[in-house]
Amino acid sequence: MKCVLKYQIINEHRLTFAKCVRNWLILFVLIQAGFSSCKDKNHEKPEADFSVFPKFGDTVTVFLFDASTTVPINQDVWTIRVRWDWENDGSWDTDFSLDKTVIHRYRTWGMHSVQVEVLDINGLSDTCTEMVHVRPTIKDSILFDPRDQQSYSILRIDNLWLMTEDLAFGATIPLGSVPSDNGIPERWVLPDSFGVPKTKQGFYTEHEVTNYSKDRTKGICPEGWRIPTQKDNLLLHDFFWHHFNEFVRQDSLLYRFNPAYHGYYYQKTGEFNETNELNHYWMLQSNGIMSFTTGYNAVWWDSELESSWEERLGQPFNKLWLGFAIRCVKNEP
Repeated sequence: MKCVLKYQIINEHRLTFAKCVRNWLILFVLIQAGFSSCKDKNHEKPEADFSVFPKFGDTVTVFLFDASTTVPINQDVWTIRVRWDWENDGSWDTDFSLDKTVIHRYRTWGMHSVQVEVLDINGLSDTCTEMVHVRPTIKDSILFDPRDQQSYSILRIDNLWLMTEDLAFGATIPLGSVPSDNGIPERWVLPDSFGVPKTKQGFYTEHEVTNYSKDRTKGICPEGWRIPTQKDNLLLHDFFWHHFNEFVRQDSLLYRFNPAYHGYYYQKTGEFNETNELNHYWMLQSNGIMSFTTGYNAVWWDSELESSWEERLGQPFNKLWLGFAIRCVKNEP
């Protein structure tokens, strides 16, 4: 009996020890699994993603941005919060929100970089960036100048109207003659013998364009219109060159803009130069000194540029002898 009892006691201890070992093993596995799950969870984060509709638009288009395609990790997508940076400039334009869709309209055209940040309930985040192509709104109209009853075709690119024909206001003076401060805008006109298109034209000196510095903003432009500035030219340069092949048909906008290519007039020699090659337009620099643009590229007046003109036209040279065309502009909200 003692041997049997001793065996039972030993056997029970063995079973108890086995149960303890088994329980410890189970607990160890569960703890390890828990640690492993937490560890993975802390290193996993949502994958930000969003779509834009429509893919292309203009400055009156309302774009729909949708971040519901974001991939959450071990969570439901509705727990993810998002915020938006419309220009990807590091300054968030919206607060975090559970709403995954939002609308936005751009007031300037061009390529806009958009960034979204997604944030889960554990504080883990991710970002995603996409490009949005915003095209300018383009409209055509007619400008009527009541001063001499002439009309000009005009083009609106976003909020800037520009003449697509050269201003032809004032009295025509003979080639070789010198304009004067007599209260009447005076211009030279390219002779018909040059065989250029019959578009409106006028070649003015800097003094004539600004009404002899009496008005360096409006100058001789029609009422409500003004002399283009460096900022205007940069906008047009960006439009015609950086985005030309993307959304401008060769037979539409360039035709409507009508660059003309009349060249320029040099009063000292009484000759037109670069006809059928380029056109030069008067523009104002930020410091108030006149400048000009060749084609669509702005070339701002400085000592180096003046030296190049001296080489082209000889000494002595005076930029006040140059006659350029002008195409006035007007802002409209």
